[in-house]
Amino acid sequence: MARSRSRAATVAAMAFLVWTCVGTVAQAELKEDTRPPMPLHGFEGVGGVLITHSAYLVNPAQEGDVFGLPSVGVAYVNLNHGRHLTAVTLTQSVGDRLELGYAWDRFDIGDLQRALVNAGFPRVNSYVSLHNFNARFALIKDGDFGIGLMPQVTAGVHFKYNHDLDSLDDDLGGVLAGAHMKRDKGMEGTLYVSKLFAQLGRPVLLNVGVRYTDAVQVGFLGFTRDYRIVPEASAVVLVTDRLGIGGEYRMKKSHMASVGKFVQEEQDWWTACACYVINNHLTVSGGYGHFGKVLNHRTNAVWALRLKYEF
Repeated sequence: MARSRSRAATVAAMAFLVWTCVGTVAQAELKEDTRPPMPLHGFEGVGGVLITHSAYLVNPAQEGDVFGLPSVGVAYVNLNHGRHLTAVTLTQSVGDRLELGYAWDRFDIGDLQRALVNAGFPRVNSYVSLHNFNARFALIKDGDFGIGLMPQVTAGVHFKYNHDLDSLDDDLGGVLAGAHMKRDKGMEGTLYVSKLFAQLGRPVLLNVGVRYTDAVQVGFLGFTRDYRIVPEASAVVLVTDRLGIGGEYRMKKSHMASVGKFVQEEQDWWTACACYVINNHLTVSGGYGHFGKVLNHRTNAVWALRLKYEF
């Protein structure tokens, strides 16, 4: 019954967000009375690219306003072998220093479900749901203290809740609990430094950050209490006023060794992406990535599509 109510609420929220949005990506030179729809929405519900963050906030409030306008997005990532990652994201700024964000992520486990049934496990759920609640604060704003090269520095706190971890662990015969990944809730901290360089012929955005985390596969396989600090980075070049290309890297120190043939040790992620600004509100992007081992397969030919809309 609880799962049915959760599914109904999730479907209702997803329908509302999809109805109110259609887009994602970046822009450089717009009219003075508009602001670029940049950064994008990462799949965890914060300003960033796809798998990494940016210190720049999404749609911050204009001078004199308490709230910025909300931004919404949807993303789809094909992980091959019948596995899919779907994300619905929402951000809301308070003033020009605080960004609040939420993402609902669904990970379909693909042919692992059939493999578990064939191995004799009687009941196997086909997906895992992850809820992400985020708060990020700009400690230093771009150009603060009258220094033109001063980057933006943003700290974030992220609460994650894996709604289906207990069911997944039961399906796997308790291997997650046996590997100390039984916790279904986790907290992460991030610190990012970003700068948009406009002096290089075309604008170049650089983002560098660190993450303090105990999540296994970003939380889809639970949390361990074994916290580690891992680096992340991305770069985006706006080759025209509407087209950007970039790449990103996210280190993922494994909290576990391989567990049988069903759960393999996680590896670092990287992506290459392109984005196009349709108008001052709507953006669309796509990309190709390498996610290494994910559950029972290597995932080295990931592709993704995203949309984001800023009101």
